[in-house]
Amino acid sequence: MPSPWTLHFDGGARDNKRGSGGPAGAGALLKDQHGAVVIKVAKFHPGWTNNEAEYMGLIMGLRAATLFKPPAGLQVVGDSQLIVRQMQGQYAVKSATLKPFFDHARSIALPCEMNMTHTLRHNNAEADALANLAMDKQCSFIEVEQPGTELTSNQRAWILGGLGVPSSCSPLGTVSADASEPPAKCAKLDEPSSLHQVIASFAQNLGTMEGHMAMLEQQVARVDYARDGDALSVLTAQLATRVEALNRRFALLQQQQQLQRQQQQQHQQK
Repeated sequence: MPSPWTLHFDGGARDNKRGSGGPAGAGALLKDQHGAVVIKVAKFHPGWTNNEAEYMGLIMGLRAATLFKPPAGLQVVGDSQLIVRQMQGQYAVKSATLKPFFDHARSIALPCEMNMTHTLRHNNAEADALANLAMDKQCSFIEVEQPGTELTSNQRAWILGGLGVPSSCSPLGTVSADASEPPAKCAKLDEPSSLHQVIASFAQNLGTMEGHMAMLEQQVARVDYARDGDALSVLTAQLATRVEALNRRFALLQQQQQLQRQQQQQHQQK
């Protein structure tokens, strides 16, 4: 019998004075039955409390899981005992500000059986790194790791959306015309209609890449080479291959740009 997929979530807030909220970040990552990352999600918010950020990490992860449909169940893991126990029904939700987050998380209809467990913080380092990256860079992003899978702008906006968005979305590849529209800035960046928007989208993607590199540097600094050195070498080689391919595409783009410039100059001379 196949093993269940795993969802790790986390969240945190800085300058969180007296529970009033502050710069906050939420993170989640979904892994398949082999432990391979399927999707990473991170979101920044200027005024969440720590527990609100934790809940948002859970909500984003559950939304992603509804799209990817784990075939043999979902194991949800978090290091917040409060959120885990509330979701399990062991703790009452006494906070009026947390109640909407709790209700929304419970309303997300998963296509599989879900089990939820509490873990120690050091076992949740990847989700923690995503939440901290969102705070450090003050940015939100989604990175799909599963080969051959793309998310539409609607699906991306739904995963990163707030509590006001519907609790369900169309499965991968079947978003209909009447699905909830993403925020205008997402639509413009995902579907550029002008050179200015193309440049803006490219600049945003560069910022995301810088954020991913910062997270990678944090993870490498904590690697146990005696245990994980071989796996890290394989991943580094894969990353180097992708960077090399990106460099080739950039060189081709430069050649195309130079050719177009020459053709335009020839046309003007005529």
